[in-house]
Amino acid sequence: MKLQASAAILAGGENKRNKGFPKVFELVDGQKLIKKQLEVLESLFDDIMIVAAKDLEFDPACRHRIVEDIFPGMGPLGGIHSALYHAKNESVFIIAGDMPWPDADIIRKMWSRFSENEIEALLPVHKKGREPLYAFYRKSTIPPIEDCLKNTPHPRIVCILDYVKYEEMQFETVMKCFENVNSFR
Repeated sequence: MKLQASAAILAGGENKRNKGFPKVFELVDGQKLIKKQLEVLESLFDDIMIVAAKDLEFDPACRHRIVEDIFPGMGPLGGIHSALYHAKNESVFIIAGDMPWPDADIIRKMWSRFSENEIEALLPVHKKGREPLYAFYRKSTIPPIEDCLKNTPHPRIVCILDYVKYEEMQFETVMKCFENVNSFR
C-alpha cells in the first residue's frame, strides 16, 4: 500500500565537491544514484518529484515531474519549499539527491509516526546529528520557510525549527540510508 504523501528528491545544488557533475547521476553499485532512489520511492509513493535546476538534463524516459526552485540559489531549504509548493499531497518525504540507499522500512516507520501525530515535520536524529534531508514535512511549513528564505541571506533548514511543530525520531546508529556519496569517497 502506498503512503498518502508525496516524495521529492533534491537534485539541485552546485555540486562543488563533485566538480559540477550532478551527484544524482553518479554510479553507485553500477547504477545511477537517482535510479536507486527512484526504485525505492516508487514502491512507496504515487507522487514523486525531482527538484532540480532547469538546465539539469534527465533521461527523457523519466516519468516523474521535474520542478525548479521558486527561490533559486537558496540551497536545500529552497528545494524543500519548492517540493512542498508543488506536491499533490499535504505531506512530503524529502531526500537529498546524494543519498543512494533509501530504506523503505525506515520510511514507513517514519510515516507511521508522522501521520499519527499532529506535527509539521519529522526529522531522524542519531549520534552525528539531525537528518533534515531525509524527513517528512507538511505544507503548513511553507509560510515559515518562505519567511526564512526572504529574510535570511544564507538560510539553513534549522532556521525554521523554532517556528514549526516538529519531532525528532531517534536512531541508535547511523543507518546506511542516512549516508551520502561523500560518506564513501
